[in-house]
Amino acid sequence: MGLIFGKTMEAQFQKQQDFMIEMNRITLERQIQMQNQMRERMMAAQVARARELFVWLGSFYAISAVAMIAGLSDDLHRISFIQYLTNPLEKNASSCSRSFSELV
Repeated sequence: MGLIFGKTMEAQFQKQQDFMIEMNRITLERQIQMQNQMRERMMAAQVARARELFVWLGSFYAISAVAMIAGLSDDLHRISFIQYLTNPLEKNASSCSRSFSELV
């Protein structure tokens, strides 16, 4: 009777051990899968953040460029563009010399 009871317990123990090994394997697979999903989500969040930053900075620089061009065109109406490129300090220098000569 002890022999039959011992064999039954060994069989149960072996089944339990196989079951635990299988459950550990399944748990490990699920953890690896979850880590991969989290890594993919983090990369997707970083890509989305970079895209959003690009859109914000791109629109800011586009608006700034338009504003600068509009300001430059307003200044160009006052003086000619060629004069502005060739000697931009001539206008200031002549006004300073006139005001100095008027004072003396």
